[in-house]
Amino acid sequence: MTACELIFPLFSRSGWVATCQETGWPASLASWGVVALVVGICLIGGYHLLRHAEMDRSVRLWRAGASLTALMAALLLAVAAGRPAFVHAPSERLQHFILLVDQSESTYRQPALRHDRISALARKLALLAAGRTNTSTRVSLIDFAASVSIKLNRGSLADGLALLVEDSGSDTLSRDGSDIAAALDAAKALADQQDDDDVLFLISDGNATTASLAQLASRFKGRLNQVFVTSLDAGAASEGIISSYLPAKIRSGSEPTLRVVFDPGGAGVKGTNGEGWAVALRRDGMPVALENSKLASMDALEALRIPIRFEGRGLQFASLDVANGKQAFSERIFTLVEAPVRVLALGDTGFLSALPQDRFELDQRSGADLSGLDDFDIVALGGMGASQFQTRDLDRLADAVKSRGLGLFLVNGAMGDSAEEPTVVQSYQDTALAALLPVSPDPKYLLDDPPPRDTIVLVDTSGSMAGGGLAAARLAVADILDYLRPQDSLEVITFGGLTTGRQMGDAQGKQVIRNFASRLPTGDSSNVSRAFDRALAATGNYTSVFLITDGMVDPYDYAKAGLSFYYLQYGSGTTSLNEEIAKAARQSQVLQFGQGLSFKPDSYDPEERAEFFTPDLVHPRAVAPIDGISGGLATSGVAFTYAKADAIRALVSDGLEGEPVLAFHKPDQLKSGDTGVFLSALDGAWTDSEAGRRTIETSLMQLVKWSDRNRYSFRLHDFGDEIALRVSVVSDKADAPLPQTLSATLLLAGQSIGVPMAAVEGERGVFEGRFALPDGKVVPEEASASARKGAVAKGLLYLQEGGAGALVQPQAIPVALPYAVPRQGNRSEAASAGANLSGLTLLAEATGGTVDHLPSVREQVRLLSVQPKPMHRVFLLLATIFFGLSFLMRGSRL
Repeated sequence: MTACELIFPLFSRSGWVATCQETGWPASLASWGVVALVVGICLIGGYHLLRHAEMDRSVRLWRAGASLTALMAALLLAVAAGRPAFVHAPSERLQHFILLVDQSESTYRQPALRHDRISALARKLALLAAGRTNTSTRVSLIDFAASVSIKLNRGSLADGLALLVEDSGSDTLSRDGSDIAAALDAAKALADQQDDDDVLFLISDGNATTASLAQLASRFKGRLNQVFVTSLDAGAASEGIISSYLPAKIRSGSEPTLRVVFDPGGAGVKGTNGEGWAVALRRDGMPVALENSKLASMDALEALRIPIRFEGRGLQFASLDVANGKQAFSERIFTLVEAPVRVLALGDTGFLSALPQDRFELDQRSGADLSGLDDFDIVALGGMGASQFQTRDLDRLADAVKSRGLGLFLVNGAMGDSAEEPTVVQSYQDTALAALLPVSPDPKYLLDDPPPRDTIVLVDTSGSMAGGGLAAARLAVADILDYLRPQDSLEVITFGGLTTGRQMGDAQGKQVIRNFASRLPTGDSSNVSRAFDRALAATGNYTSVFLITDGMVDPYDYAKAGLSFYYLQYGSGTTSLNEEIAKAARQSQVLQFGQGLSFKPDSYDPEERAEFFTPDLVHPRAVAPIDGISGGLATSGVAFTYAKADAIRALVSDGLEGEPVLAFHKPDQLKSGDTGVFLSALDGAWTDSEAGRRTIETSLMQLVKWSDRNRYSFRLHDFGDEIALRVSVVSDKADAPLPQTLSATLLLAGQSIGVPMAAVEGERGVFEGRFALPDGKVVPEEASASARKGAVAKGLLYLQEGGAGALVQPQAIPVALPYAVPRQGNRSEAASAGANLSGLTLLAEATGGTVDHLPSVREQVRLLSVQPKPMHRVFLLLATIFFGLSFLMRGSRL
């Protein structure tokens, strides 16, 4: 029995119990020692009072007061030795267990261990709940991984523990990662719903978290009740490739070091017959020879440092395989390979020697060698006619321009001695490149190439047109077909309501029209209104409508429809109806001028048919200035041609308006490359002047899809079947504005894949997204295992910026990506690394909890109830005060 236990319990009050927290022999010894001191003080005080009976009464009172004060101080010390405290003991409290269960893939590495750990926790929680009297226990259960799912909110203890042991997870959860922060936020929200005793129990391995556990510990310190952690996979040996590193950006032709840390795991993972591990390295799917491809049988970590050389440009990857007779581990690491603009130069391309070598890399070849087009940004043809190439090579070149973003620069070169001699540009008229150039290889007219035209022919098939009338109509349709381009269209409509539908001017569409015209019926209705109504519904921009009739038709108000049309009259007779139709046709042309076709109202002469289909002359567009391209250099001998409607005239022959000397074509399709044509020779007048050299360099850069090569920094994270992409936009100036948005499109394996990119909060110009890798099933099954493993999908990653500081033109970065492969375990990690005990400990200690240790029932009562109010410090302070008063009252003498 201690002094504290004799005295302090007398002071219990409503809702609080006065108790002593220290009752062992140290407290008893201290208590009785102080009691002995009290007795001594009393005896000494009484002795002095009897011996000095002659003392003044006032002095005797001061001495007695000093003894009593010392006595009070000693009693306070005796009680303080038992650590007195007030403990809150409500009659009825609600205890709330909040269970947070990590369902991410990494926590399932050892299912048996996981089940055992969770079952043991459930048993301990049942004991803790049973050990508290006057307390009701409710349980909430939260499953989490990359997202959070609340499975139970304040259910019964039995239901909560049953769900915990069942450990079925949630189908709606994405198990790629572990968002502990979101789970703790959800737990705090549940705890704030009611005023009860909340305790959090976290079951996790602490791996693949969206935020570091150290940050979470700092964030939740003081905001949560105790968090008791049960670690999963604690002490499990890591194995496989546990870390790898390549620089995020390297120079083409350099040889960086691939650093890899490999852990063979326990003795059970070694190969059969004790053989060592074999190492295989690939770069973009191609095997790389290693000086030492074997690792000795080992038990400790192995740090590998492997030099690997990268060529080419764009996003590339290295893959490392470590295997023995029983296990195999793989890792794929990405890097951005920087390189100058690569130009394949064929023909007379001496002008390219003026390009700066630090920005351009030339491959000048003799002959018509177009091999390896995927390795280049631009192909430059200097004065080489189409006859110098085989047709299949020009087709390959056109396909690379149309579908793989290759730039093409065609220089006509010096003009020939004869004006009738075809130019170099003209030689490409009937090749696959003709449609890709900004100028027409067939300079038939010195004017803009008209836009796509739609033509509608209304044919009178009434009885009066039988015989010669329908024959003339067929001839007119045939003549119109001769002038149709593939991008034009034609529709034939009869007065009886028959129609060909809209047919394009390609071979198939023309054949449909011919077949229909050959079977034109006779004896149909002479009601022109039905044909005009259909034509009116089908007209649009650049639509030409022809009416073929002998005038013997029902009356019709041609001006009512407001339709511009041409009247091709059959027969020579002049009637009032003929004059009415001709007048309406003339008026429609006056009111709606600009159809692009000539007009002849009263007769149709096949010898003059070209008048109906010759495009109207239009004024050439003015030059479109481009920074860096100078128009001050004289150029003689310009090839005769004309610019297409969508061409960009960078230089024109008269300096203001006219036909181009230098023109570019920039298609709308992302996958299509840009083309440029210089219609003269880039001779010494250009290469010997600063303005000329700058013009040549700027012209080539107009054709490069990846023009700003220092603009981006990339991080790619391989998840096996998909890639996480992080793009940081870099500016030369620290205070320069950066784009607010970034859209990404991946052209890969013939598919266009949109990559949703989101801005990273708190980081300027940084964006993140994910995209799926192409399915490896596209690789032929008959391919060898080595070939299948080395299969690579090559394509382009297009980035389009938005907002202030954004680049106007999209950037196309070449990419070489592996095919999708299944990956076991948590896809956010290279391999198992056990539990993150250090991080979990920081989180638990920040909230007053523990890791892998639950309190006993007695400890739990203290921890889960309102914290006790200790009183021993107050008693010690009072004892000090009383002793001080005693000394003062006795003149500092005992």
